[in-house]
Amino acid sequence: MEDFTDRLFHFNTQVSVTESAVLRLCSRLDMIRNTTEEATRSVWSLDSQPQRPRRRVSLKVGGRLFETWEDNLDNHPDTLLGSPEKELFYDRGTKTYVFDRDPQMFRNILNYYRLGRLHFSSDYCADEFRDELSFFRISINAVANCCWMIIDNPGKFDSTKCSTWRIRMRG
Repeated sequence: MEDFTDRLFHFNTQVSVTESAVLRLCSRLDMIRNTTEEATRSVWSLDSQPQRPRRRVSLKVGGRLFETWEDNLDNHPDTLLGSPEKELFYDRGTKTYVFDRDPQMFRNILNYYRLGRLHFSSDYCADEFRDELSFFRISINAVANCCWMIIDNPGKFDSTKCSTWRIRMRG
């Protein structure tokens, strides 16, 4: 019986210690919660600022439809799509900006507007890609470091992928 009494005493002591620890933990959590709420109220929050609704923009390039958010374009005001000049290409009937440009290359250009980095595929002729950049008024300096060698040294790459070279060879 003494063994049972010792175990019961030991159990009650553990429960008491555990209850005490839980109460201290709850008190600590309340203190942290209150501190966090105060800090949240005092810090400027994007949620508390009125936001304009995002507007989707449709771009038809070489017959292919692309979509992005207007603020992606507005983030690059020195470029054609980020400037008011893009309105010259707006078709009111379809509510789409229409460009007679290469849609495959435009995919990379649109990603520049979205991500702020311009990547270039070695599948494209570097000179043609430079022409696209020039048309959209995107600086050649926007080309990401990982792609710079391709656009800076087009002669080092497979020229059979260059449509200009293929046309010259056929002609």
